[in-house]
Amino acid sequence: MENNINPFKDEYWVPRGTKKILTYFGPHLKNNLNPQEVKNFAKKKGAWGLIWSYDRDYTDRGHWYHVVCDTPDFEASMIKSKNARHNIRRSLKRCQFRQIDYPWLAENGYDVYVQAASRYKNFQKESKSEFYQNVIRHADTPGSEAFGIFTEDKLIAYVTLFITEKNVRGDVARFDPNYSNCYPMFALYYSVANHYLKDGNYNEVDCGTKPLLHETNIGDFLTQIGYRKTYCRFGLYWSPTARLGLSFLRTFKIIFKLILPARHYSILEGLLLTQDLAKDTKPK
Repeated sequence: MENNINPFKDEYWVPRGTKKILTYFGPHLKNNLNPQEVKNFAKKKGAWGLIWSYDRDYTDRGHWYHVVCDTPDFEASMIKSKNARHNIRRSLKRCQFRQIDYPWLAENGYDVYVQAASRYKNFQKESKSEFYQNVIRHADTPGSEAFGIFTEDKLIAYVTLFITEKNVRGDVARFDPNYSNCYPMFALYYSVANHYLKDGNYNEVDCGTKPLLHETNIGDFLTQIGYRKTYCRFGLYWSPTARLGLSFLRTFKIIFKLILPARHYSILEGLLLTQDLAKDTKPK
């Protein structure tokens, strides 16, 4: 069976970290992409690499997954964990969930971003002007939406999203750890799923993949509040020059570990991991 969509629409591909590496955010792909079409598209976009997922739910465990909520008419009573339901109710009492526009977020979201960045090792913080430019560029992008969590009219968490067809794809989520006692991420992730699946009659909210650069507990957290892990295959294209460079980096990986700053070495490990994931999830 062939994919019954055109996966090479420009709006389906989003830069991640650098404009030279694009990630697919479009409708689900049953089959892998055609190698020649992938190569042509990468050349057209001037990209060094393309990353996508396909053949979701092909196994019940594996090396690569997305974390999604696809329960029709999703609401708190459907969540199995009593503790999760309690934390959601507590969060919704302490916080307010509101849709926000990108110009407002660009002007008012930097403090949350800075506080969120303080939780990560080797995180290179953007300047206020860089943050503004990175957020504002989504303002006129079709299908871009954002929501915030507020307490006493103060923004303490936010998420940015891409809407394609009847599917919602999470982009970035941040929260200020100084307000952890408000449990803002419970209200944020629950309310997004409830808003789109129950009120909006969408098919799915996809809050991202297994992390490439660092392990987090976000996947386990989301499964507690009604999301699930859908295991899929990892699609990958690197240009010939990029493949050659990665081969060199892999050969001298031990040396680079000694000479590179920790953040840069972490990025190197993430790039090499893409090749391992594509190999590990390739159909036998």
